[in-house]
Amino acid sequence: WAASSGMFASKGWGGSNDKPAFNYGMPGMDDNSIRRIINSVAGLMPRNYVVMEVRQNLCEADRREILKRFSAPCFKKVAHVVMGEPTADYKKVQHEKILKEKQAKSDAAWRAAKAEKRRKKETEKKAKQFLELRKKMEEEKQKKAEEAKKKAEEAAAKKAAEAEKKKAEAEKKKDGEDKKEGEEKKEQEKKEGEEK
Repeated sequence: WAASSGMFASKGWGGSNDKPAFNYGMPGMDDNSIRRIINSVAGLMPRNYVVMEVRQNLCEADRREILKRFSAPCFKKVAHVVMGEPTADYKKVQHEKILKEKQAKSDAAWRAAKAEKRRKKETEKKAKQFLELRKKMEEEKQKKAEEAKKKAEEAAAKKAAEAEKKKAEAEKKKDGEDKKEGEEKKEQEKKEGEEK
């Protein structure tokens, strides 16, 4: 009746078709105080009322409690009970609804599994790329170290060769000087020998 009067309930948890939750954002509606007032006044005003609370109408003690409110002779009490096998159309609609819900859950689970698989694959791919990059960097580092070692060895060999060359040149020069001195001595001795 509240929705028919133009009130809109905010969606939320709780409630059922038998006892809907009042989420209208109005204190009098939300705490059921208006409902209690209507229930207490309903037995005093002769009108047509439909009490649609299934659970309370099926329980004898609750049903007696409700009927006490409408004990005046102006009220005619009628109860309709629907029991038995539902129609084929109703079954079909319910089965389709259940199947649709199951299919939606199955699709959601499949999508989640697929997304998880894709995420795992991407994570593995990234890890593999990281390892390859790391390996490549280590190889480059090792290569640079080897090149530096080779250059150092070459430089040391070159330095040693230059030192040896200088030593050989110094020895050659020394030998040359010694030879020259020896020749000069010989020439001097010859000259001295000729002068005598």
